[in-house]
Amino acid sequence: MGGFWKNGAWAVYALFAIFGLIGFLMWFTYHWDFWDLCSASIDGNGAVCFREWFGASAGYLAVLVGVFTIYPLYRQIEEQRKQTDFQLGDALPTMDITLDLEDQQQIVVRVVNWNRRGLLIWDLEIQGDEGMRTGVMEYKIDNAIVRDPAEYYVRGWEDRSRGPHVAQFKLAAEVNGRIVDAFSMSTQVSMLVQLFGEQHKQMVLRAKLFPQEELLTELD
Repeated sequence: MGGFWKNGAWAVYALFAIFGLIGFLMWFTYHWDFWDLCSASIDGNGAVCFREWFGASAGYLAVLVGVFTIYPLYRQIEEQRKQTDFQLGDALPTMDITLDLEDQQQIVVRVVNWNRRGLLIWDLEIQGDEGMRTGVMEYKIDNAIVRDPAEYYVRGWEDRSRGPHVAQFKLAAEVNGRIVDAFSMSTQVSMLVQLFGEQHKQMVLRAKLFPQEELLTELD
């Protein structure tokens, strides 16, 4: 049911229903005398008068319905574009974060490169309390630990028969020389990355540590 509303199919069915209703009402006008509604018509033919009035109104209604269908159709086009980008290997990388289950003082960050081009990570930091500094405690590429990396590089997803390449970080933070052992509700991780290509593209990936708790607070 959710997919039906998300892909905008409801708008198409609503459009057909409205035009069907318009057609029925226009047909109905030929079988009813509308003298009371258009008694001031020049030729005295109320039905003709009302049909002309109704035809003009139907045109405005069609325009109004068309305006409301633009957004769902735009969403459909956007979804199709994303699917095409994914199939061609042009999808953007994604990042997700969570607390380390074994050490609540660390945040685990995963970056998945869904693009066929290589990805270079320039900078990443935990943002929350003022004066917070970030340290990389562990770095993995495809579950293999990389010690003393010269740079944080993630290869492109060229072999589609296998999964995309994944970089994983374990981050810790300190404020005024003390390790942060309880992260605030506003904590997030920001990462500056560069996607290689004909023209290199830089972007910032952001993810919140406690998005669900924040949503519940807003609902309350």
